Amino acid sequence: MRWVVEPGLQALTVRRSVFTGILLAVDDVDHAQTALGLAATRIPGAGHYAFALRGRRGQEVLSDAGEPAGTAGRPLLELMRRHGLERAMLVVARHFGGVKLGRPGLYRAYLDAGAAAVAAATLERPEEWVPITLTLRYPEYQLVQHDFPAIVQDARALNFSERVEVQGRVAVRERLRLEEFARSRAPGAVELNTGESFVDTPHPRRLLMWP
Repeated sequence: MRWVVEPGLQALTVRRSVFTGILLAVDDVDHAQTALGLAATRIPGAGHYAFALRGRRGQEVLSDAGEPAGTAGRPLLELMRRHGLERAMLVVARHFGGVKLGRPGLYRAYLDAGAAAVAAATLERPEEWVPITLTLRYPEYQLVQHDFPAIVQDARALNFSERVEVQGRVAVRERLRLEEFARSRAPGAVELNTGESFVDTPHPRRLLMWP
């Protein structure tokens, strides 16, 4: 399973028709119309905006957008399944160039444009994270502040006084390492609190953002 962190865009010309593929980060089918609106605004004048979407909890939806059935949305969905893409939407806008491609030609053109957009995007595997709060005595914080980027993702320090509060998230696979870090300090120097786990990518996703 992989999610889109940075969207991808790529255009291909096939016998004078231009196929522009766009891979966007979405969460579920409710984002489909918003994404199609973005595509129509950024790539105006296309005769077809075919797409496939794979959301959470196994949601799947596709559209041939007026192309012959099975020649546009279907290859895009199969491509997404093959790459393990979830919470993503793949759109291909077609500007007709005057030459008919036939069903096999259309299928291949939509598939190739979708594959080019996937290759242009940045993808990451999601994993389980735990939000954390570390409260440290100020002298202790000064000693270990440079260690946090290696342990805590998105670390930020707050409330500088006698004690400093550091908030962020840690991958579940690294949780024991963080707990050992807290235990290794002097008694009472570090207090660790964790919240409910969640699934996300290592880097922030640009949800419904254009390439």
